[in-house]
Amino acid sequence: MFRWAVCQLDTLAKCRNRTMLRKSLATLPQTLDQTYDRILSAISEEDCVYAMRILQWLTFSARPLSVREVAEFVALDVARDPAFDRDEVLEDPLEALTICSSLVTISTNQAKGKSDPAQQIIALAHYSVQEYLVSDRIQRGPTKQYKMHEAKCHGGITDGCLKYLQQLQQPISEEVLHTSALARYAAEFWSSHLRQSGQDMERLSQQAMGLLSTENPAYLTWIQLYNPDSPWMQPDLSKSLDAP
Repeated sequence: MFRWAVCQLDTLAKCRNRTMLRKSLATLPQTLDQTYDRILSAISEEDCVYAMRILQWLTFSARPLSVREVAEFVALDVARDPAFDRDEVLEDPLEALTICSSLVTISTNQAKGKSDPAQQIIALAHYSVQEYLVSDRIQRGPTKQYKMHEAKCHGGITDGCLKYLQQLQQPISEEVLHTSALARYAAEFWSSHLRQSGQDMERLSQQAMGLLSTENPAYLTWIQLYNPDSPWMQPDLSKSLDAP
């Protein structure tokens, strides 16, 4: 009798497990779009703004971004003054993985000499993530707030780069440069993003003219960090406006 009861309980447990499994399988996303919707929906309200910035920059960045650069640009809010708040920089750059869950991934690139050491790179986990974020399909789902409008995003990145450069104080030391992970990217690529900013280009061009004025200390910052005539050169903090 006891053995019969045990068998009955075992059979009942197996049936219950199969039922739970079927229910679980029934709730799994059927398409990639649904998968990405579920991941985006799971991002907390507290992290939503940071997630938007991370996904925007990773979707439209001009080159792969390091985890240190990502940790800084989440602290850029172009709607406020000053735009960059160092207190908001991610203390642990790998926190970007937690914020964006499985939408992003981290890898380590190869060193290319002393001036370009190996570093951790963060990127979208798959090209289909970018494809969905920029598609019209996302607007028909529950996560339409994450829709990425290309020109608008390039404009936001341009704005962030210009305001980041404006906040760097002269003279720039090696120590300041080391702690300003986004400085080189901002100096090198703001103009590239500007050219893709669509209807916002006129306003941003006026802002850029301020940076390009030799009377603006940020102009010296820019040419020290990036030489548009010799883009392969490393930052030269000794460069002055009087130099030929």
